[in-house]
Amino acid sequence: MRVGASETDITPPVGGWLLGRMGPSTGVHEPLYARALVADDGHHPWIVIGMDLVGLSIEFSDELRAAIRASTGIETVLLNCSHNHSAPFSMPWSFGGWQQHLREEVDWRNRLATALPKLAQAAADKM
Repeated sequence: MRVGASETDITPPVGGWLLGRMGPSTGVHEPLYARALVADDGHHPWIVIGMDLVGLSIEFSDELRAAIRASTGIETVLLNCSHNHSAPFSMPWSFGGWQQHLREEVDWRNRLATALPKLAQAAADKM
């Protein structure tokens, strides 16, 4: 079996709205990371990406998995979130106004959509 791993910082900019405190961030106590593990037993390669986020919407996770598949050629992609409430809005939530925060964080989400396929490819390259 061959394996490779990689990590990247996915910390949003200071001032972005955080889910747990229901307010803007005032600084970075600890960075948020995404970490990828790619494994190949010679028959079926797979990727697991763990993220320091509360969760992902189904639509966004589908987009991310498609981009990761396109980048790596690996079909089996598992995305896992640590359920971190000290993270930006990355999924629908049960209170009014979350849509506004998703729109306000669009640049961060776009960076995440670019960073995760690169992260997966970096891990695959290390196998």
